[in-house]
Amino acid sequence: MTHIKRSIALSVLILLSQAMHAGSRLLPGYFITNSGDSVHCTIDFEDWYRNPEAIQVEVNNEKRILKASDIKGFGVYGYTDYKAATVTYHTNPINGTELPARFSDSTVTKAIFLKVLIKGTYSLYELNLTVRKYYFVQKNEEEISELLYRVSVVLGEIKEDKQYANTLAGLFMQEDMLDRYKGKIYGASYNSDIISLINILNRKHGDVKTNKTVSPQWQVGVFAGGMRHLFPTYVNGYNTSYAKLNPSNSVSGGVTLLYLTTGHLNALKIGLSIGYDSYSSTGFKVDSVYDKSDPNDWYATTRTSNLSVANKMIIPSLYATYTLNPGDKVKFYLKAGVSWAIGKTNTFVVNNYTTVTKGFNSGNVINYSTHGTEQEVPIANELLSPNFGAGIEMDRHKLEFSYYYPMDAGANSAQVFKIGMAGVFYYFTILK
Repeated sequence: MTHIKRSIALSVLILLSQAMHAGSRLLPGYFITNSGDSVHCTIDFEDWYRNPEAIQVEVNNEKRILKASDIKGFGVYGYTDYKAATVTYHTNPINGTELPARFSDSTVTKAIFLKVLIKGTYSLYELNLTVRKYYFVQKNEEEISELLYRVSVVLGEIKEDKQYANTLAGLFMQEDMLDRYKGKIYGASYNSDIISLINILNRKHGDVKTNKTVSPQWQVGVFAGGMRHLFPTYVNGYNTSYAKLNPSNSVSGGVTLLYLTTGHLNALKIGLSIGYDSYSSTGFKVDSVYDKSDPNDWYATTRTSNLSVANKMIIPSLYATYTLNPGDKVKFYLKAGVSWAIGKTNTFVVNNYTTVTKGFNSGNVINYSTHGTEQEVPIANELLSPNFGAGIEMDRHKLEFSYYYPMDAGANSAQVFKIGMAGVFYYFTILK
């Protein structure tokens, strides 16, 4: 067990070292000049939580700082796109403790990078500032308009100005769809509900193109590998004491479903997997008992225990992975989760034992043997275990080391019996 812990610690240190020395955040992308030309480049991409005021690009080994007034937009391939535009938006805060007593008409007009949420006949953009988030809509190449949302507090009561709903209703009326979606429009909150409504408009034109960073992605994959089962506790039964089961190896595999969160280049992923595993182990122990009262009255008993246990399990697991260097082609990640192993019922550690007794009793020779089978330890058919792992990923391929903390597998609470597992697995992403 100490060897396994050292291996895990070494793996974590190696991965952290790799992440610290990983390449820069320069990712392949493009920017569009004010004359309309598209220039391939690398971009110092920071996966901005708030819209950037400027970006740093590198073209032909030359670094440049570009503001929204310098270009028409930019994008990082496979992640996100930004449009440069001069827009007008209201400064009215929508949360916090300093809400105005009446809706504020104060506005700001400036050139800024807008994050492209949806590109289509109806395009949707997002502006995320320190104070609040804004949404903007554009039909074809018409003017970009703020979807206005304001909040005020009157005598301690919050009032909302949902003019964005009226704007959306006008767009749906142009498409002769207002009657069908009126309730959804006026019930929409100032969040992802707007994304859903713009997608409905675009579906009529067959050109829904939601940016990758808007909706989390789902990935479906399969995995297979080898599992090593460890039995760190002793078997103490009626016919044996301090006996150990040997580690065993098995082939294991299953399917997995990953939910990729939107932030930080999809570094955080939530996963659900269902796997199959089995184990079969044996153990051997010889115990001796010697009793000598006098030279003519003594006996010695040798007990040979042949232990065995076998089980098959379905293992659902819920886990999370975090990629240490999400911008690189070869990625390193850490994993943590919990597994629920469901095995066969009426499973035991079985002891096929033999005893041989020799000696004297009042001058009579004693020499006999016995054979039998004893169910020494009942095994619970449901086991819960936290597990940890680390891996390396490239495109659709992953190689992962996993360690399952020893589970209390004894069905009898009076007898502690644990099963631990460690394995190496190959993952392949089918749908990405």
